Amino acid sequence: MSPLEYFIPDYLSSEHFLFVESSLKEHTEPVLQYFITNTPENALYSQAEKTCNAMVALQLPTHIKQHLPTIIGDYLSFLATRGVFPQASTWQLKFEALQKSWTQSFNEKTLLKGETIKNKGMSIGRNDPCFCGSGKKFKKCCMTLL
Repeated sequence: MSPLEYFIPDYLSSEHFLFVESSLKEHTEPVLQYFITNTPENALYSQAEKTCNAMVALQLPTHIKQHLPTIIGDYLSFLATRGVFPQASTWQLKFEALQKSWTQSFNEKTLLKGETIKNKGMSIGRNDPCFCGSGKKFKKCCMTLL
């Protein structure tokens, strides 16, 4: 168990956690546990960012995935005030910056913006002339072949 995991219960009962958006609180502990377990304590920020990116594949609600950098950044802020993780304040600032681009790129990666999917195939109705050129209605000619 990483020493950073020992501070999760303290964080969950701290004043920092009171200011976390209520919809994120339920999933905060498992998100932090996963992040800490998969990011070595002596890791570089780039490794921590890769772990955060990998967390998108987890079975989490969409709104939680959108706020992963916020959840992690808030915890890092808590660690920085406690002075237990030397890189916490630097990482916190980087995760705050990541959150801004994360939300935008997350919306582009997923269909959260709402994308209309159009059928690019040919549209033919039952009563249209058959496409084979027989002159009969489609329903009397080639519809049975489908």
